[in-house]
Amino acid sequence: MTDLESSLSPEISPEKRSAEVSESAAFRKQFLFVQGKGGVGKSTLAHAYAQVLSKKEKTLLVSIEDPLRAPFDLAVLSPTLHHLNNEATSAFEEYAGIKIGAPRLVKVFLQNRFMRYLAKAAPGIRELVLLGKIWYERKNYARIVIDMPATGHGLTMFQSLFNWGALFDGSPLAKDASDMIKTFSDPKEVGHAVISLAEEMPLVESLELRDHIVRIFPKSDIFFVANRLFPAPTSNAGPFSEALPEARTAAEHAYRKSRLEKENLAEWKKISYLRVPFFPPRITHSFSGVVAEVTALLSKSEGAK
Repeated sequence: MTDLESSLSPEISPEKRSAEVSESAAFRKQFLFVQGKGGVGKSTLAHAYAQVLSKKEKTLLVSIEDPLRAPFDLAVLSPTLHHLNNEATSAFEEYAGIKIGAPRLVKVFLQNRFMRYLAKAAPGIRELVLLGKIWYERKNYARIVIDMPATGHGLTMFQSLFNWGALFDGSPLAKDASDMIKTFSDPKEVGHAVISLAEEMPLVESLELRDHIVRIFPKSDIFFVANRLFPAPTSNAGPFSEALPEARTAAEHAYRKSRLEKENLAEWKKISYLRVPFFPPRITHSFSGVVAEVTALLSKSEGAK
């Protein structure tokens, strides 16, 4: 199998309404939520997808409360690619300004002790306004790529839309939550890229994540990416003892690692997925260098469709 080929079994369980599709679906959605277990390379893939999409249309890459950047910072990476650090307090203040309109009233509203408490303590409000900001930007960008938090937090963000509507029915926020549910439930508008390493725990968790997404949004388009796959050995590892816990040579290590990843990927035998190889980081600009490599790979994938 090449890096751009998919591995698809003949049967996909009918109860899985995730419409597991090829990676080309990513290039047809206005919203692309990049999800998975922490540490699997979500940010790398999110940046790469945004780079590819921005070559044709105005694109927004969204990070969720990145502590290394200023809240609500909007970086201009290119004329067609912007990068927002979405942050709940700033999103709530912007939302209040949009709803109230008058700047002086907004200031009074936000200084009110109850409103400040509500912005921090109301159940699901932080997650709701974070998604609300993403949803609002659909008016300004043709494509929006969201670098989601780790699995549990990301699912909580989606669930907040339904919780808020149930708890505060009739409120302006509940009306907006309902509209967001309609948008994020539409597979023509939204795709979910589930990222995993070829390790047992991330692979199993990725399937659980798929099931949770489908419970929340039953018609979801979900596709999978196996990231940082170890290269197959280029030379014969030679005979070695299975009883020894560690490899004795680089060739043996490559053989063991490649074989283990192949065995682990049996967890995904019933789904289609994109294979992204391991790109050794550069001494300088390591993150941007790997992003550039993955961007080139995704560009080929898009062009092949």
